[in-house]
Amino acid sequence: IGGTLLGRLEDGQRVFGKGPDDVNVLFISNRGGVLGSDQHTQPVREALGTALSGTAPPGEFHVAPLKRGAEGITWMSSLFGVMSSFAILAGIMLMINIYAMLAEERRSEMGTLRAIGANPGHVARLYLYEGLIYTIGAAVAGVGVGLLLAIAVFWGLNQVTVLTIFLGSDLVFTVKPASLVMAAALGALITLGTVLFTSVRNSGVNIVAAIRDLPDPQEARRRSRTVIWPLALLLLGLLMTAGAVAQQSSYLYLLGPAVVLLGIGLLLSRSLSSRPVFSLVFLVLAVYSQLSYQIPVVEEAIGDDSSFYFVTGAALVFSGIGLLALNLSLVVWAIRQTLGRLPGVLPVVRLAVSHAAERPLRTGFTLGMFALIVYVMTVTSIYIGILRPQLAERLDTEAGGFDAILMVSPHNPVTDLEGRLRQSEAVGPSQVISISAFRVAQAELSEYRQGDYYDPGTAGAGNPQAPLTEQVTGLDETFLLSTRSSLAVRAPEYSSDADAWATLAKDSSLVILSGRYVARQDRRNPWPNFGPGDVLRLRNPVTGVVYEKRVIGRMAGGDISQGLLPGVMLRAQAVEQEFSSGAPLPVSTYLLSFAPDADQKALANSIEKELIAQGAQVFLVREWVERFEGLLQGFLRIAEGFLAFGLVVGVAGLAVVATRAVFQRRREIGTLRALGFQRRMVLGCFLVEASLISALGILLGIAAGTFSGYGVYLQQLKDEGLAFVWPVLELALIAALIWVASLIFTFLPARHAASLEPVEALRPVE
Repeated sequence: IGGTLLGRLEDGQRVFGKGPDDVNVLFISNRGGVLGSDQHTQPVREALGTALSGTAPPGEFHVAPLKRGAEGITWMSSLFGVMSSFAILAGIMLMINIYAMLAEERRSEMGTLRAIGANPGHVARLYLYEGLIYTIGAAVAGVGVGLLLAIAVFWGLNQVTVLTIFLGSDLVFTVKPASLVMAAALGALITLGTVLFTSVRNSGVNIVAAIRDLPDPQEARRRSRTVIWPLALLLLGLLMTAGAVAQQSSYLYLLGPAVVLLGIGLLLSRSLSSRPVFSLVFLVLAVYSQLSYQIPVVEEAIGDDSSFYFVTGAALVFSGIGLLALNLSLVVWAIRQTLGRLPGVLPVVRLAVSHAAERPLRTGFTLGMFALIVYVMTVTSIYIGILRPQLAERLDTEAGGFDAILMVSPHNPVTDLEGRLRQSEAVGPSQVISISAFRVAQAELSEYRQGDYYDPGTAGAGNPQAPLTEQVTGLDETFLLSTRSSLAVRAPEYSSDADAWATLAKDSSLVILSGRYVARQDRRNPWPNFGPGDVLRLRNPVTGVVYEKRVIGRMAGGDISQGLLPGVMLRAQAVEQEFSSGAPLPVSTYLLSFAPDADQKALANSIEKELIAQGAQVFLVREWVERFEGLLQGFLRIAEGFLAFGLVVGVAGLAVVATRAVFQRRREIGTLRALGFQRRMVLGCFLVEASLISALGILLGIAAGTFSGYGVYLQQLKDEGLAFVWPVLELALIAALIWVASLIFTFLPARHAASLEPVEALRPVE
């Protein structure tokens, strides 16, 4: 491992015998600030090409956008953004429910206002102004709570030690006033939009029906329907779909067909029954939301933009909400069939379910709050569940099953490493069982060009017309005969991965490739696609001799193995003979196997001290695997905690809805008590209704999350050789906790409803 010595440029030039014009690296700072300066990288590259065209041969320099690599950490903010989007949707559903219930409670007041001369616009503005007051208060309170939550999230992230190692320092909590103003404004706009929607929707009440507290006539609702909006929606969807095909827009491919389906459903519902029409529409939309991954444009873009998972996940969840809300009558039928022999229970259950089925929109919004949050938690749990069981397997297979990686400076190699370690008093002859040495050289894939596999201006993209360079790694028999590195694919004539590795030790015409030689639709890791049976032509860049090698396998590509063996693997003798150009290849990387009872940490320190003259560094495989796993799992756990805050809001929202329902249904409760319903039966009605809605929302969220989680697995994890895991116990625990919490929050308003006396409940409330 080479070090870095900082000093003045003049001193370095003097020490190495260079002139004042001998400079091989320039760091350039563009205009535009920390985040906006990268947009000028390409113009700067072109300007430098023009300036150096007469002094440097073409391809002898390249411009590496350093910030573009550092921006990879933005995946964290992207993940939080996706999770926040689902929480925001759940909050919107809660607000619509609350304002709709408030409007229903005040129908008599609306009817009176209309009767004395107020038009629907006056009524809508009246409640809009009232909602504006609530909106401003909620925005200010939300910013305060959000700050406290952000502080907690940052504290949790800084507790993940491996994350601070990855970043190089702790995360610094920074608050910008503009961000707070923007958050408050967005929250206020979302809330105000919800208030406006519900105000306009409920302002056109029938005057007589509202004053007498009767339902609006169904005939009036039918007359208010026109064909204009369905046709406009259908036309918009067709235009979006046509734009998707013409512009190859991934978002339009997702949204266009969805809008077309909704337009068709609205048109068909004018002449057919709404329930079967929209049930079919929601079913087709759910299927399409998951099959859209197969569209090439969407598949290519989804790896770079995680917001696609929000769009497809939201479409899947909303489709499920629509299916359940429209078909709750089937639940009533099922209960009637199963509980018909329990006369003491059946009236309570039937009444609770019937009340939910009569209000599909409100019921859909309520169960949607649970479904959206549980959906994200399910996807996250599945993602963690897939990775967790692989830890033991990766400890066994990463780095070939060896215990440690020893790296020394290639300019100061170790002579007789095994002898030095055996003679060392600190290490001892029995602590290190086996040693494998890697010999590395450079080759060219002469049939491929750099410009086809590197974006202009990125590191590695020198001359776009130059051959693609590759690393070839010579593996000795110690590694090849004992490695437990797994292969993603191998030639059919080999019965096991170990058989393929052992054959490589005997035949110089065979190679095994690293995990990056796999077809990818995105450009995160572009590289030629090779598989077993293909012929790979490697050119010695010094002699020009081309060697043909047959591929017999491709590695699974774990984090450590990918770093150790990034290119083409051959037997050590082949690399020495074909790519060393006559000079012995220095060894800079060794793999070590320790005795089972050895203290690996102490032994690694002892080896570093023994080889300090060679700048030795020893990395324990177990520590590296646990760091990588701990980074991802720790971050996702914190993200789950962040999401749980939204779940608390959803459960508390259910309590608010239940409280308003008690007030709204006072007459119904009084009538039931007068007809002989006991207090425990009224209590049971509210608890069964809340239990049913929360259970349906939880089950819907788990089902939709499972489908999406499997889609994420197919898109991102299957190629890594991981197996799909469905964490049954964890999901059952999440479901049970949420269900119990919903009952606890509903119990107090339900008990208040049960305590109402018939006379008190039937008395008009001013």
